[in-house]
Amino acid sequence: MPLRKRNLEGIQPAESPVTRVVPVPGGIRLAQGDVVLSELRLLPGPTHSVFDVLACLVHRLAPPGEVAVLGFGAGGILAPMRALGCDRPLQAVDVDATGHRLFQQWCPAWAEDVAWRQADATTWLRGQRRRFACVLEDLSEPRDGDVHKPVDCRRTLPRLIGRRLGRGGVAVFNLVPDADGSWPGMAEVLRLFPCVLEVRYAEYLNRTLVAGTRLPGSGSVGRWLQADLRRMGSQLEGRTRVGTPLGTGTVR
Repeated sequence: MPLRKRNLEGIQPAESPVTRVVPVPGGIRLAQGDVVLSELRLLPGPTHSVFDVLACLVHRLAPPGEVAVLGFGAGGILAPMRALGCDRPLQAVDVDATGHRLFQQWCPAWAEDVAWRQADATTWLRGQRRRFACVLEDLSEPRDGDVHKPVDCRRTLPRLIGRRLGRGGVAVFNLVPDADGSWPGMAEVLRLFPCVLEVRYAEYLNRTLVAGTRLPGSGSVGRWLQADLRRMGSQLEGRTRVGTPLGTGTVR
């Protein structure tokens, strides 16, 4: 769920965000109000948005094994993953089937590698007995005329995600701020996981956390991230910064 910084300046959110399918070069975009929910590219390559970074983090930091995607949308992570040569199987869940229907229609070859289920992410994760190499949390919901993180992202899901990670597994949390400028879930992630790194964006308000029991240093992850973004031809190359989270304060 990429949220551009400039979208917050002088723009009033719609009273009731409607999911729209917008054609873009090389694919389609799933948008709700002023927020991009997912980017579907028809061939391996970059989306030129936050999904490129999510793909790089999964590719570089997750050990071998299955990846769980909470909030699949239209499968925006698939094209950048394939551009990096990453073809690991995904277990995906989303409460809305709109994006997945588009994904199946336009990318049938990739759909074979995705086991998708329409369900509430918390309920689905509670019912899992397997352990995952990576859990990617990219959930959103319409609220008060805008798009926000669901309430379970504050405490419930970080705990469940931690329990469902296998040995050496990593969790990736794609965060956007709440209406009061706070970051839902950040405090719980920092409390639960021994190692947490944060990616910030020049153009996007998102903050992406990667968490686990052990992680490489921020300098190494930052270099790998830039190399992978350059390799896939993403416009985000040089437009991200990796560091240690400074805390749970409001948007700056």
